[in-house]
Parts: sequence; C-alpha cells; structure tokens
Amino acid sequence: MITKILQNSTKIRILKKLLIIILFPFTILSQNGNTFRIEFNTDFRGYEMNEFNERINDPAFIDTSLYDELSRISLSEGFNFGMSISYRPFKFISLGVYGGYQYGSVKRDLRFVFYQGGNGIPNDTLFLERRYEAQSYNAGLNAKLIFNQMNFWSKYSLLKKIESALNIQVGYGWTSLMTYDSSEDYGNEDFKGYYHAQGVQLTSSFKIGYILTKNNYFSSIGLNLGYQYYVTSDLQAEGGLFFPNNEKTKLDFSGFNIGLYLSIGR
Repeated sequence: MITKILQNSTKIRILKKLLIIILFPFTILSQNGNTFRIEFNTDFRGYEMNEFNERINDPAFIDTSLYDELSRISLSEGFNFGMSISYRPFKFISLGVYGGYQYGSVKRDLRFVFYQGGNGIPNDTLFLERRYEAQSYNAGLNAKLIFNQMNFWSKYSLLKKIESALNIQVGYGWTSLMTYDSSEDYGNEDFKGYYHAQGVQLTSSFKIGYILTKNNYFSSIGLNLGYQYYVTSDLQAEGGLFFPNNEKTKLDFSGFNIGLYLSIGR
C-alpha cells in the first residue's frame, strides 16, 4: 500500500515537472500582456477566371453542335471558410498560421436534339446540365498590424469597444476542378473529370469589429474587407493531360472579398 502511494506520488511529481517544462515557454511569452487568439472567418469572394471562362465557353471544347443556343456562363464568385491561430509578441503586432477552404461552381444547361432519317426533322430531345466545381485548400503564415493597440486609439472613448487591424497572409494552395454531367430525364449524374493545380496565395484585408467581452478571455465579432491574389499552375489530370483537350488553363481566384469573423482570445 505504501509502495503504491509512493509510486503515485512520484508519478505526480514527474507530471508536474513535465507540465512546467511544457508550459514554461508559454509562461514567458504571456508576460507583458502578450496574447493568443483563435479566429474563424467566412467571406464572399469575387474571382477573375478570365482564361477558364473562355475555355468553358468555347464551342470546340463543349464538343457538340447539337444545341439551339449557347448562353455564356462565368465562374466569377465563391465562398471561403477559414481559421487562424496567432500570437502577439509585441503590443500592436501579431504573428500566426492560417488555413482555409474556398470553392465556386458554375453550371450550363444543354439541350441535345437528335435527328433520325434524311428529312432533317428532330425526333427526340435530351436536356442536360453540365457543372464545374472548383475548390482549393490553402495554408500559410499571417501577420497583423493591430491599430486598436496603438497609443492614439485609447485617446478616444468611442473606440473603447472597437478593434481594427490590417492582416497580411502568405501561403500555398492545393486546387482541384471537377466536372459533371447530369440529366433529369434519366435521373443520373456522370462524373466527367478531375484536374488539380497548385499556387502561391497572397491576401490582405482590413478588419474592424466590436469587442464583446474583455476579461481574462475575450471575444469579438466584425467585418473584414480584402483582396486575394491566387493564380494556380495549369490544370492537369492524373494521366498528365491538361484541361481541356490537353490545352493549358489556369484558375485565377484573385479578387476582392467581404465577410465576417469571430475571434476568441486571451
């Protein structure tokens, strides 16, 4: 019995020492008001997919002459969901990492008219929907210049519950494009192809928000406005073929964005 108590006591002391060793760096970093912060964001993004849009509107690529009218379509917008973890080593500068997922899709309605015989009279029509889905996973580093931590901010009482910052992100993205054809007449969906690409992502945004709580742990909610530069490499299938018809095409996610964020910190 005594032996077990001594063994348990020894284990507890070892655990305490390990905890002290693990937490010691964070204890040092937490001095002088330094903080950690977790932030979640979602935003609407505009895309500059000029090259891609030209490809999917090219009748040669659509590979059919059996349509009555070809309406132009455009992949020009999408949504982003992200999260960042940052640490503030200086009063008005924070550094951290981020990750995000963004996507956009566009579809085209096609009508195939079938002819039989030599009289040129159509005898059947098939209605189809062709859909393109582009998505990207991004990750990298972020740095933030925090205006509400600067000395001039505290001089105005109206700004006491307001936070503001300029955020810069530099990262890398892994992108995929999937294409589908579906028919309501037959009630099925046919997966047509999968292509992938990569690229460097640069993002800058201005954030302004309202501080909900400011005790040991604080939270805030706000608005962010920004611009993303993100052009991928050429879309390529697993077999080495480029999109489409082995012609080189890039995805350009560059564009302005607007959205909301929620932060939790210490």
